[in-house]
Amino acid sequence: MERRCAEESTDIGGEEEEVEVEEALWNKETIPRVMKIVCTCIKLHQRDLISLLLVSPWLHRTLISHPSIWLVIDLHEMNNAGDRLVAALSLPRYHNVKNINLEFARDIEDKNFEILKSKFVDALKNLESLNLNGCQKISDKGVEVITSICPNLAAFSIYWNVRVTDIGVKHLVRNCKRITDLNLSGCKNITEQSLHLIADNYRDLESLNLTRCIKLTDGGLQQILLNCYSLQSLNLYALSSFTDEAYKKISLLSHLRFLDLCGAQNLTDDGLRSIANCRKLVSLNLTWCIHVTDVGVKAIAESCSSLELLSLFGIVGVTDRCLEALCKCCSGTLTTLDVNGCVGIKVLNMCSTTCGLTWIHDTILLSGHRASIAPSNQVRRLDLTYMLSTFRNYFLMHYARSQHLPMKISNYFQQVKLCVEHGFIGSGSNLNGCIMSVRFIP
Repeated sequence: MERRCAEESTDIGGEEEEVEVEEALWNKETIPRVMKIVCTCIKLHQRDLISLLLVSPWLHRTLISHPSIWLVIDLHEMNNAGDRLVAALSLPRYHNVKNINLEFARDIEDKNFEILKSKFVDALKNLESLNLNGCQKISDKGVEVITSICPNLAAFSIYWNVRVTDIGVKHLVRNCKRITDLNLSGCKNITEQSLHLIADNYRDLESLNLTRCIKLTDGGLQQILLNCYSLQSLNLYALSSFTDEAYKKISLLSHLRFLDLCGAQNLTDDGLRSIANCRKLVSLNLTWCIHVTDVGVKAIAESCSSLELLSLFGIVGVTDRCLEALCKCCSGTLTTLDVNGCVGIKVLNMCSTTCGLTWIHDTILLSGHRASIAPSNQVRRLDLTYMLSTFRNYFLMHYARSQHLPMKISNYFQQVKLCVEHGFIGSGSNLNGCIMSVRFIP
């Protein structure tokens, strides 16, 4: 009997020793490697982190002991997001959360935020970013409740919500004094009152999105432009109610880098010349700005030497002259140019040393235009949608055959087979280096 007990004791001792050895190996080798990945890979998804908790008890303890890993709760597009959020915040590791993403978690309601307020006030006091995009059940009441427990909020996004009104914005500016990034895109029921509230309370605002806020007029926008002089990004997409007088005030934003004026039907060359004073512009969308001509585009080209993206989509008043100005002034920076629908542009010679576009590095959209193309080793993507058949044939004969541009033709109408059959491209073409995507419409 004593011998049997001794054997069992030895077995238990051996198992414990094995566990200790295994734990030592984990602590010495595996855990440091995992932690290096977790702490340096900024794109590691929250679900992956949670899965890692299940790998071993030792890794679980180590991960839990690093609060900097658990700063994000990402529940975008999830069902029962309200219950999931409550469950997450009940865990100690999320008590310093800084970013909550509920984008298109469509079952989120005001009552979910009331539960948070009753249970987790301390857990949300350090929250910096809240994404409520597409949460259409949230009303002014929900905005009031959630902002009242997030005093350090810096980024607030509530895209595509038609229930939120000026009252909700009033609660936001009263409760959250540190907002620098505000997205009200698609909030069609906010008015001038909201813009005045924003202008008076958020003078350090850096990013503002007012896309499709259709009840806004010049007065509110001008107040924003006068007060929020730190703006770096301004999105006025699909707002046709503003006048040139308001657009001219954009010139006050000396730090502006991103400007979207798609559909600004009242913008003229005078307004665009004023906007040209925003010399740090990197991205400018002038799609469907129908009163703009070469004069305005030339002013932008001459002043905005850091421009990387420019869309002139649908502007019939621009011609080859504006391209010459862009070539001359922005050749070192511009990577994306959209002249789709610009019927005034007749010739686009990419290899010309004076007015060519060999300097375009990323994307050129030339849909619907006559053009002559020659090889360029900098072009990355070329959209030739709706090009005339004569130009298409010219392209196949001269461009696709070029030895200077290894390329791949991606095509939805089986033109690749045709090109190979006619010897325009080889089936074993070198696809390294500059890859092009060319789409043909027969």
